Amino acid sequence: MEDKYTYIHTREELKDWLDYERDFYSTHNRRIWRFIKALRKTEYYYNRKSDGHRMARLGYCVNRARLIFWQTLFGFEIGVNVCGKGLKIAHIGSVIINNTSHVGKDCYIIGNVCLGSKGGSEGPVIGDNVELGFGACVIGNVHIGNNVYIGANAVVNKDFLEDNIRIAGVPARRI
Repeated sequence: MEDKYTYIHTREELKDWLDYERDFYSTHNRRIWRFIKALRKTEYYYNRKSDGHRMARLGYCVNRARLIFWQTLFGFEIGVNVCGKGLKIAHIGSVIINNTSHVGKDCYIIGNVCLGSKGGSEGPVIGDNVELGFGACVIGNVHIGNNVYIGANAVVNKDFLEDNIRIAGVPARRI
């Protein structure tokens, strides 16, 4: 099975991802930047560890401890290798993205967002350039297209494969 998701495997990729995401956090919440750095470094060392590199285990343990500290402090719960390059989180607060979810490039999360699976199934697959409004929930094996805006407090429980749309409501529908 071909892996269609991008992960950080080299130091150059890690530097590239961090440089790409640093621009957003230099003008927004700098405390969240510490969480993003810990997340990306944990992902890098996790991928290196699974490649069989011996020192990667130590790097993973150290950065995982930092990640857990920032997750606990900010109320974030984001799995390793779940979010693509350019993750932007606007506010400190409950952001839950489980390990079975996949978030594309340049996702913008306002705050208090939940992306989770239902009944042990796969989690949602979110496309590129998606904005998740405050309190949005995407539950189950749901696929969201690219350039989609999900409104505040929307509950998405079905696929929206179209690009360039806005969805909102409980349950979510195209607006």
